[in-house]
Amino acid sequence: MKKILSEIRSLFKLNRGSSLSTIILCAVAATIFWFFNALNKNYSTNLKYPVKFVYDTENYLSIGNLPESILINVSGVGWNLLRKSIGVKVTPISIVIENPLEVKKIPGITLPGTITDQITDIELNYILTDTLFIHLDKRVTKSFSLKVDSLSINLNENYIINSPISLSEDSVTLTGPNSFISEIPNPITLSISEKNLDDNFSEEVQISVPNYSIIKRNPPTVTISFTLAELIEESIQVPINRSGLGLTLKQSIELQDSTTTIRYKKLKNGPVFSINDFDLILLPSSYQKSDSTALISLIKYPENLYYLQIDSSRISLNLKMKK
Repeated sequence: MKKILSEIRSLFKLNRGSSLSTIILCAVAATIFWFFNALNKNYSTNLKYPVKFVYDTENYLSIGNLPESILINVSGVGWNLLRKSIGVKVTPISIVIENPLEVKKIPGITLPGTITDQITDIELNYILTDTLFIHLDKRVTKSFSLKVDSLSINLNENYIINSPISLSEDSVTLTGPNSFISEIPNPITLSISEKNLDDNFSEEVQISVPNYSIIKRNPPTVTISFTLAELIEESIQVPINRSGLGLTLKQSIELQDSTTTIRYKKLKNGPVFSINDFDLILLPSSYQKSDSTALISLIKYPENLYYLQIDSSRISLNLKMKK
């Protein structure tokens, strides 16, 4: 105490002629004496006391945050109450959960014995917290296949994926609450968020699952890789093949147009195509007298063509009898 008074006196730098400093020093000293004396008396107060739940954490886990404290009314010496209120040397009350899947709430009225056995230096009067709510679930581990949502990959115009889409891992192992894991579809679909891709792709992608903060993923990411190729647009005039129409010797046919345009896209550095690579024929069974038209069909064309289109799927013709 002499040391405390000495420090207070040095703070104020007292002079014998300073009455104000003397009054302040006396007031501070009186306050200190009162405070220390008051802490030696018994009081009752409300305390937010820490709790921890003891259960089989290897086979069960909590969904959401467990309660961290319980509000109780206690009595004790002021010093002890002060230490408890500021959390000095306070050991949390252990609440044992023997049947994790069955226990959803713990009424406060069932805990006096548990609390009384574990608190020291103070006495429990009553419990103010009405109920502690908990949600524990079975911990499970399950393997899921992975696939890429290729249809949602956003490519720049005139680019295509021209290789298999590869994954660094073809599956992921999830560990978490059974109620969550059982709701996840298998396989898990991966999406690529980048837009307007125009170059070969090889990047890490998150394996996204619902409630990922609770569910452990192994691995959490995979690398998706594929190559892109640029397309160019071309067109070609192809003659219509009239052979195979099954005309009699007394029949002849006149086409309004003897050729039609085929439009397509091909690889930028791909081969050059000619009319010999295509074969267009008339379909006699599709002939309509009402408008004198028939369907044409492309029965031969090169591989690796994209977005193939024929300018007209029907063509006008005149079917005549020979004299």
